[in-house]
Amino acid sequence: MGLEHLGIVVGDTFADFGKMHSHNFSGQQDQGEFCQPYFITFPDHTNVKFYRYSLKKVCVLEGKHFDGFYHEFD
Repeated sequence: MGLEHLGIVVGDTFADFGKMHSHNFSGQQDQGEFCQPYFITFPDHTNVKFYRYSLKKVCVLEGKHFDGFYHEFD
């Protein structure tokens, strides 16, 4: 299908952004203390998600090591 979702980091204005656009969101996911994106689901089941922090920042805040992405092939 290609692109399944697009993620956008909103940053420090995340709470205000959420209030301002709440009528447009399909919902909000709870993916942990530091990752609770708002999302919009489209009819073709693709999503756009709006995050407070980048993936790297979430990893650091959770005390995890982040040094990039790796792909493993069988």
